[in-house]
Amino acid sequence: GHGLSDIGGGVRSIDDHVDDLLGLIDHFGFERVVLCGLSVGGLVAQRLYTRHPKCVEALILSDTAHKIGTAESWNTRIATVEHDGIEVIADGIMKVWFTPDFHAARAADLAGCRN
Repeated sequence: GHGLSDIGGGVRSIDDHVDDLLGLIDHFGFERVVLCGLSVGGLVAQRLYTRHPKCVEALILSDTAHKIGTAESWNTRIATVEHDGIEVIADGIMKVWFTPDFHAARAADLAGCRN
């Protein structure tokens, strides 16, 4: 549900994303990968490494951590979106994800990402 991707159905876990990534790696026939994880993708990359370290040649981790937020902060955010929709948090997300210069100079790109 981020960027231009569809939301999809059901609840997803980091392990679900790791399973999807492993399927993609297998589909292309890669034995070892250099994996870049950005933000929550960094959680996926780290979990892939813990589950299948021999598959990972190297990790590039950017704007991530071993844990992002707390159960309480995520549950509050989820409840807000379920009650009021994604629209109420969209502008705040855009302020965090993109610099003020990007906001000022690339309004059309920003609108596409926000959409």
